[in-house]
Amino acid sequence: MFKFNPITEKLDMVNKSSSGTVVIGEVPTGDINDSNKIFTLAHTPTSGVSVYVGGARMKLTDDYTIITNTITFVSAPQTTTNILVDYTY
Repeated sequence: MFKFNPITEKLDMVNKSSSGTVVIGEVPTGDINDSNKIFTLAHTPTSGVSVYVGGARMKLTDDYTIITNTITFVSAPQTTTNILVDYTY
């Protein structure tokens, strides 16, 4: 099932489960400009966070941190890359 995300103005793929709503492939908000390290999710994850930059899965604490719905990368993503996040809320 897809749901329109008014924050990102894109469609997010969502699955309802007994443990919450699963979001697959959300593009977080934030400028991808070689210097910005902070990105925001539409919801605060409760579990199952996977962050991908340019198709590569990032490691928590080595590559990024997450507090509430804010992801902070250790190094700013390159301008030409994409960021996708899977999580449950």
